Amino acid sequence: MGNPHILNVARAFKGISLLLGIPSLAATLYFGFAAITLYLSTPAKRSAPPAASGNSAVDLIDMAARAAGAAFGFIGAVGDAVVRGLAIASLAVLLFSLTLFFTSRGLQAHAGWARVVGGMMLTVLFLIALLALVSSGSRGLFALLLASVSGYGLWALWRGFV
Repeated sequence: MGNPHILNVARAFKGISLLLGIPSLAATLYFGFAAITLYLSTPAKRSAPPAASGNSAVDLIDMAARAAGAAFGFIGAVGDAVVRGLAIASLAVLLFSLTLFFTSRGLQAHAGWARVVGGMMLTVLFLIALLALVSSGSRGLFALLLASVSGYGLWALWRGFV
């Protein structure tokens, strides 16, 4: 039987990886499919505007249609950028959750690399929690809880494997 403190840290890593991983997998699939669909359905750009027809009403309607097309093209480009950004963000969260999951497995198997990776992640979390605690003043209960939990994890990893 292993160190119960290391097993607690490993279970916490696995639980957080599942809480982050399942929704981010769904979001990565959805937004990735949407980004590919938007990329494939983007119309080709016109090479040159059509020449004036000589009829002022037709030219005015054509100019209004091109202005509306440019405005909707800009809105479409913004939407495309948002969808691509969400796809990249959800992929990053999915990769982070996979890192947590494999670190959890490594901690359960008493791997030294997992102890180093877990320690780095908990150190970053501890520093962020301390920064939030200092900047929040008297309303820092969540930051204090986060600092305490990450401090416990660092303590458990520092003690090492039995």
